[in-house]
Amino acid sequence: MVSIKINDKDNFMNALISGQIFDDFNMTECEIDTFVKYNIDGRINSDYFDTPYERDFVSWKDFKQYFTSIIKGDRAPEKIKLVLSIPKKGYEGFVNSNSLPIKPENISGLYMNINYSLKDLHIITATSLNIFTMSKDVDYAWDNTVKIILTKNFDADIL
Repeated sequence: MVSIKINDKDNFMNALISGQIFDDFNMTECEIDTFVKYNIDGRINSDYFDTPYERDFVSWKDFKQYFTSIIKGDRAPEKIKLVLSIPKKGYEGFVNSNSLPIKPENISGLYMNINYSLKDLHIITATSLNIFTMSKDVDYAWDNTVKIILTKNFDADIL
Protein backbone atom coordinates (compact mmCIF):
# COMPACT_ATOMS: atom_id res chain seq x y z
CA MET A 1 0.00 0.00 0.00
CA VAL A 2 1.32 3.41 -0.95
CA SER A 3 -0.12 6.90 -0.58
CA ILE A 4 0.32 9.38 -3.40
CA LYS A 5 -0.51 13.06 -3.13
CA ILE A 6 -1.71 14.74 -6.32
CA ASN A 7 -0.44 18.33 -6.28
CA ASP A 8 -2.66 19.70 -9.06
CA LYS A 9 -6.20 18.61 -8.16
CA ASP A 10 -7.81 20.47 -11.04
CA ASN A 11 -5.61 18.79 -13.65
CA PHE A 12 -6.27 15.36 -12.12
CA MET A 13 -10.03 15.87 -11.90
CA ASN A 14 -10.10 17.12 -15.49
CA ALA A 15 -8.21 14.00 -16.64
CA LEU A 16 -10.50 11.79 -14.56
CA ILE A 17 -13.63 13.29 -16.12
CA SER A 18 -12.50 14.20 -19.64
CA GLY A 19 -9.47 12.02 -20.26
CA GLN A 20 -9.06 8.35 -21.07
CA ILE A 21 -6.36 7.36 -18.57
CA PHE A 22 -8.79 5.57 -16.24
CA ASP A 23 -11.42 4.45 -18.79
CA ASP A 24 -10.51 0.75 -18.62
CA PHE A 25 -10.78 0.60 -14.83
CA ASN A 26 -13.85 -0.62 -12.96
CA MET A 27 -15.68 1.84 -10.74
CA THR A 28 -16.31 -0.32 -7.69
CA GLU A 29 -17.49 2.31 -5.23
CA CYS A 30 -18.19 6.03 -5.17
CA GLU A 31 -19.14 8.39 -2.36
CA ILE A 32 -19.79 12.07 -3.09
CA ASP A 33 -20.65 14.72 -0.51
CA THR A 34 -22.45 17.72 -1.97
CA PHE A 35 -25.70 19.19 -0.59
CA VAL A 36 -26.63 15.51 -0.14
CA LYS A 37 -24.46 12.44 0.25
CA TYR A 38 -24.36 9.98 -2.66
CA ASN A 39 -23.24 6.37 -2.07
CA ILE A 40 -22.93 4.41 -5.29
CA ASP A 41 -22.15 0.72 -5.58
CA GLY A 42 -20.51 0.02 -8.93
CA ARG A 43 -21.76 -3.58 -9.16
CA ILE A 44 -23.66 -4.28 -12.33
CA ASN A 45 -27.36 -5.04 -11.98
CA SER A 46 -27.40 -7.76 -14.63
CA ASP A 47 -31.21 -7.94 -14.60
CA TYR A 48 -31.31 -4.41 -16.05
CA PHE A 49 -29.71 -5.46 -19.35
CA ASP A 50 -31.20 -7.42 -22.24
CA THR A 51 -27.79 -8.89 -23.08
CA PRO A 52 -25.09 -9.93 -20.61
CA TYR A 53 -22.79 -7.14 -19.41
CA GLU A 54 -19.17 -8.27 -19.75
CA ARG A 55 -18.03 -7.06 -16.32
CA ASP A 56 -19.01 -7.43 -12.67
CA PHE A 57 -18.59 -3.66 -12.14
CA VAL A 58 -19.33 -0.68 -14.35
CA SER A 59 -16.35 0.66 -16.28
CA TRP A 60 -15.17 4.14 -15.41
CA LYS A 61 -15.72 5.03 -19.07
CA ASP A 62 -19.41 4.13 -18.80
CA PHE A 63 -19.89 5.73 -15.38
CA LYS A 64 -18.03 9.03 -15.62
CA GLN A 65 -20.90 10.86 -17.36
CA TYR A 66 -23.11 10.16 -14.31
CA PHE A 67 -20.30 11.14 -11.95
CA THR A 68 -19.85 14.41 -13.83
CA SER A 69 -23.56 15.23 -13.67
CA ILE A 70 -23.48 14.80 -9.87
CA ILE A 71 -20.38 16.91 -9.17
CA LYS A 72 -20.88 19.79 -11.58
CA GLY A 73 -22.42 22.92 -10.18
CA ASP A 74 -21.56 26.21 -8.56
CA ARG A 75 -19.69 24.60 -5.67
CA ALA A 76 -17.14 21.81 -5.61
CA PRO A 77 -18.08 18.69 -3.64
CA GLU A 78 -16.80 18.71 -0.07
CA LYS A 79 -15.53 15.16 -0.42
CA ILE A 80 -15.24 12.42 -3.03
CA LYS A 81 -14.16 8.86 -2.35
CA LEU A 82 -13.79 6.88 -5.56
CA VAL A 83 -12.52 3.31 -5.76
CA LEU A 84 -11.24 2.16 -9.14
CA SER A 85 -9.96 -1.34 -9.85
CA ILE A 86 -8.51 -3.35 -12.69
CA PRO A 87 -11.08 -5.66 -14.32
CA LYS A 88 -10.50 -9.38 -13.78
CA LYS A 89 -9.51 -9.80 -17.43
CA GLY A 90 -6.47 -7.61 -16.72
CA TYR A 91 -5.06 -9.79 -13.92
CA GLU A 92 -3.23 -12.19 -16.23
CA GLY A 93 -1.41 -9.38 -18.02
CA PHE A 94 -0.51 -7.78 -14.68
CA VAL A 95 0.87 -11.06 -13.29
CA ASN A 96 2.83 -11.87 -16.46
CA SER A 97 4.28 -8.38 -17.02
CA ASN A 98 5.52 -8.31 -13.42
CA SER A 99 6.70 -11.98 -13.37
CA LEU A 100 4.70 -12.59 -10.22
CA PRO A 101 4.74 -16.00 -8.48
CA ILE A 102 0.94 -16.13 -8.24
CA LYS A 103 -1.90 -17.30 -10.45
CA PRO A 104 -4.18 -14.54 -11.81
CA GLU A 105 -7.24 -16.30 -10.37
CA ASN A 106 -5.76 -15.83 -6.88
CA ILE A 107 -6.13 -12.06 -7.18
CA SER A 108 -9.48 -10.69 -6.07
CA GLY A 109 -8.70 -7.00 -6.51
CA LEU A 110 -6.16 -4.33 -7.46
CA TYR A 111 -7.48 -0.97 -6.27
CA MET A 112 -6.85 2.75 -6.40
CA ASN A 113 -8.67 4.61 -3.63
CA ILE A 114 -9.05 8.23 -4.73
CA ASN A 115 -9.77 10.56 -1.81
CA TYR A 116 -10.63 14.13 -2.76
CA SER A 117 -11.35 16.93 -0.33
CA LEU A 118 -11.46 20.69 -0.71
CA LYS A 119 -7.90 20.76 0.69
CA ASP A 120 -6.13 17.92 -1.10
CA LEU A 121 -6.28 14.77 -3.19
CA HIS A 122 -4.63 11.49 -2.23
CA ILE A 123 -4.60 8.11 -3.90
CA ILE A 124 -3.98 4.99 -1.84
CA THR A 125 -3.28 1.65 -3.45
CA ALA A 126 -4.66 -1.65 -2.18
CA THR A 127 -4.65 -5.29 -3.17
CA SER A 128 -6.79 -8.26 -2.22
CA LEU A 129 -5.93 -11.92 -2.70
CA ASN A 130 -8.01 -15.09 -2.48
CA ILE A 131 -5.13 -16.96 -0.82
CA PHE A 132 -2.86 -16.41 2.15
CA THR A 133 0.72 -15.60 1.33
CA MET A 134 3.60 -13.96 3.17
CA SER A 135 4.85 -12.55 -0.13
CA LYS A 136 4.28 -8.86 -0.78
CA ASP A 137 5.22 -9.18 -4.47
CA VAL A 138 1.70 -8.38 -5.70
CA ASP A 139 1.51 -5.34 -3.40
CA TYR A 140 4.87 -4.01 -4.54
CA ALA A 141 4.10 -4.58 -8.22
CA TRP A 142 0.70 -2.86 -7.96
CA ASP A 143 2.18 0.05 -5.99
CA ASN A 144 4.83 0.48 -8.67
CA THR A 145 2.28 0.29 -11.50
CA VAL A 146 0.14 3.01 -9.94
CA LYS A 147 3.19 5.18 -9.19
CA ILE A 148 4.22 4.97 -12.86
CA ILE A 149 0.71 5.83 -14.12
CA LEU A 150 0.34 8.79 -11.77
CA THR A 151 3.84 10.29 -11.94
CA LYS A 152 3.86 9.97 -15.75
CA ASN A 153 0.59 11.90 -16.08
CA PHE A 154 0.40 14.18 -13.03
CA ASP A 155 2.42 16.26 -10.58
CA ALA A 156 2.44 13.73 -7.74
CA ASP A 157 4.41 13.06 -4.55
CA ILE A 158 4.90 9.55 -3.21
CA LEU A 159 4.36 9.69 0.55
